[in-house]
Amino acid sequence: MKQITSLTDKKFRLMINVYSALLIGLFLFSACDQQEDKKVDKTSTEQPQDSVPAPQITEEIKQVPEIVFTVQVAALKRNNPTLTKLSSIQVMDENGLKKYRLHSFSSYQEAKNFKKTIQSKYPDAFIQALKNGSPIDIHQALK
Repeated sequence: MKQITSLTDKKFRLMINVYSALLIGLFLFSACDQQEDKKVDKTSTEQPQDSVPAPQITEEIKQVPEIVFTVQVAALKRNNPTLTKLSSIQVMDENGLKKYRLHSFSSYQEAKNFKKTIQSKYPDAFIQALKNGSPIDIHQALK
């Protein structure tokens, strides 16, 4: 009978070891699963409590007025197909006139140099300053 008891004891111990191993395996598996959940939480949109929040920008960005210089070659009541075909021509409707302006320069000196190159063909050409696309007095633009 002792052999049967010892065989039963061995089976019982084996069964306890298997259950223990299963319990340890389940515990480790659930711990790994919780770590995976924590990794997902790190990528969520919530900020960790120990981090510094990003500052809120409430000030509007002020647009700096853009001043450009063009060379106006004509101001006519009717459309002029010859002038319209020129490269870099801008046709503006202002005060009932079609104004024909060539190029757009960031400096007065560039516009002045260009005007000299076309002065023989367009003797009445002059430099027109534009602020955000609207004509302004040249003296105001040069301040």
